[in-house]
Amino acid sequence: MAEFVSIQEDKFQNKTSYQNTKNLNLDFQSEWIIEALFNYRRIVVMPDRDELLFDMQVTAWCTDWPHLNQGQIILMIDGRSVTLSPCENWHDCETHDGKTTYKESCYYIISKDLLKRICDSKSFGMKLYGGNGDAEISNVNAIVVYSKLFYNVVYDSTAYTDVVANALNEFTRSGADLSNFSKISLDGSGANGGCMGVLLLMICMASAAIGGICALV
Repeated sequence: MAEFVSIQEDKFQNKTSYQNTKNLNLDFQSEWIIEALFNYRRIVVMPDRDELLFDMQVTAWCTDWPHLNQGQIILMIDGRSVTLSPCENWHDCETHDGKTTYKESCYYIISKDLLKRICDSKSFGMKLYGGNGDAEISNVNAIVVYSKLFYNVVYDSTAYTDVVANALNEFTRSGADLSNFSKISLDGSGANGGCMGVLLLMICMASAAIGGICALV
């Protein structure tokens, strides 16, 4: 199984980068979006730069770009809203059989504390806004699980270990199909009890092997 989070180090720049190796495909109902993908990315440059980014890529059927730069993402965490503003917009388009798809991507700057709030949320919602419309994300359980896995790998290998074990169990049975994230219980229940201890041992061994940072495989 491929690593869930890639870790790249550049000793010449004192830089370490962490990024999900697979994007999460978001579910939604929208007249203008075909596909929306996102992942987390953390960039650390010693001694004083540490950025956590929320990457978004949207593909749309329309007569114009999604214009993510004119919109925002609003998170609803336990009844309280958090607004994220887009940074650095990229565009591309393709035409097949007379139909044009418009692809646009940007990133949103978040914090470790906000990521932790998402992980620990009792209720969570997300809505994407662009210049040409909006879309409410429906597979929010998958986003929370995805967030917990990233937090475990990048920040604290002792956090959310039940969810991590359950996710690894799903990956083992499904061939790392990220659509199964929606089926993973947030509290880790439903994981195969016979496999959980072995999976947690694998996590600990991987963590020790790279100095406390765990790369999930």
